Formats: sequence, C-alpha cells, structure tokens
Amino acid sequence: MDINMAVIKDWAPILISLIALLGVQGWVMYFLNRYRQKREKYQTLLENFLIPFQDRLVQTRGISKQLVDKPSLGIPPHLEYFPKELEKHFASLPDSDTRKWVWKERIERLHAENHFAIELLDHYGGKIVTPEFRNACEKFRFHANEWEDVWKSKDGQPPSRGNDIPYRANPFPDELEMALKSEIDEVERLSG
Repeated sequence: MDINMAVIKDWAPILISLIALLGVQGWVMYFLNRYRQKREKYQTLLENFLIPFQDRLVQTRGISKQLVDKPSLGIPPHLEYFPKELEKHFASLPDSDTRKWVWKERIERLHAENHFAIELLDHYGGKIVTPEFRNACEKFRFHANEWEDVWKSKDGQPPSRGNDIPYRANPFPDELEMALKSEIDEVERLSG
C-alpha cells in the first residue's frame, strides 16, 4: 500500500500537469474553432451577398448610363421619373440608332437585376451588420418595387397626378452605395 501511495505522490504533479494541459488544449481548440466558424460566416456573407449585391448595382448603373447618359438627349438622369417620356424619346429616334430597338430589353434587364438584388436581400438581409446599410436596403427594396410598378403600369396610368407632376417612383437611394461600402469594410474586418 505504501508503494502505491509513493507512486501516486511521485506521479501526481505530472498527472495534474497532463490533465491541465489537455484541458487547456481543449479550450484552445474550442476557441479556435469558434473563431474559424465566425470568419467563415462573415466570409460567406461577403462572397454570397455583399459582392454579388455590389455587382448588381454596377450592372444597373451601367445599363442606366447606356440609356440616358448623353446630355444632348434631353432625358432626365433618373429613368424612374419619366417612363412615358423616355418611351416617347426612344420612339422618336432614327431607325439607325440601336437604342430605339434595345431600350425595352435594357429596362427589362434593369428589372431582372433588381429582382436578383431583392432575392439577395430576402435571403441575407437578416445578417446585415450595419444599421445604415439595413436602412438603405429597405429604401432600395421600396424603390425597385415601386419603379417596376411604374414601368409596368405606364400605359394604363394617367399622364400626371395633380399639379402636372408626372407619376414617378421614388429615386434610387443615393446612400446605398456608400452604406454598402461601409458594410463590406465592416464584414471584412469581422472576417479577419
């Protein structure tokens, strides 16, 4: 019995150190795993939501510029303001001007890009980090839906509503692009 107690006394510090080392190693692994999961979560948000959303904004800006970016056209810089007037303008272009024939497809592409952006918001909107981006996204969602409604109903709507103000949708939220940049910066920071 004395031999067993002597062995236990000799090995006790080693066993305690070994158990402590295994326990610390377990905690270290736990925290490293949680850190990795957090990084992956934010990396996924960046790759599957923010970058594609940013791409949609670049696409829609490019399409809009193709349609109205020439000052000589006399077209307002915001398509959502005057759908009937824009349609009249393109109808009056000479047959040799390709915009006369492709403008409707470009408007449809704008709607499709907006639909894709809204689908991204529907799927990832609950994971938005900054309140500024969340607010700007809600304004964008309202703008995109209202803008499409105006375009779809342009043939059946009266030319103006009170005081000769043409029926129009709310403009694209100017703060969206800056809020998106801030969101991307914050998510990149969180993803390490």
